[in-house]
Amino acid sequence: MGLLVILIAAGLYSQTGKDVRHTPSLFFFAMGAGFLLLETQFISRLALFFGTVWQVNGIVISALLLALLLANMLVEYGENFLRRSWILVGLLSGLAVAYWIPFDRIPASPTVAGLIAAGVFAIPVVFAGMLFALEFRVVASPSAALGANMLGAVAGGLMENLSLLFGMRALLLVAISVYCLAGIGLWRGWRAGISTQDKAPAADHSSVVLSNPALRHRSGERGEFTPGSLGSSTP
Repeated sequence: MGLLVILIAAGLYSQTGKDVRHTPSLFFFAMGAGFLLLETQFISRLALFFGTVWQVNGIVISALLLALLLANMLVEYGENFLRRSWILVGLLSGLAVAYWIPFDRIPASPTVAGLIAAGVFAIPVVFAGMLFALEFRVVASPSAALGANMLGAVAGGLMENLSLLFGMRALLLVAISVYCLAGIGLWRGWRAGISTQDKAPAADHSSVVLSNPALRHRSGERGEFTPGSLGSSTP
């Protein structure tokens, strides 16, 4: 079913007119796939400690919502201090820690061990939420980004079947690989923005940055250009 959805989406995209067609975002596609893999790992690990299906779902959903709320608060109030590269490093590090910690050997009751596991798995969710929010705020086409993200989630659901071959824990390694792919998409977007900015004539530099929200945001981060600096040179 998931493969059928992807094929239908690819067919509809090929029939879209070139004037309204947007290049599929590798970053948002990989973020959708990685998040679904992480959520699956979250549920399967906590089920070992709490057992009851509804109890596990309640804890997982609550932890995810709290982690995403924290991520959005950090982006809202600390956007000027957040760097995408460091957030990506934190995301990959959090996944690596979650992979290597032997939760079944924690010398505590199943409830306490489960709460510790929930906290550990919530850390990469926070980083993923911050990275997604920062990029979505400056994306040129929000609808295209959400479409790529949803298709990525479908692909992540298909990749869950790899657990039948390599085990549930190995899905964390798959998630790390997918988020590395998101990092490549992030780097490609940054290079494309720099290339567009470098090719623009010097006289039109400000208009190019103002017309592109991604360039405007990232140029402001590097201190090269901000919309407010246009009037700073006037006496």
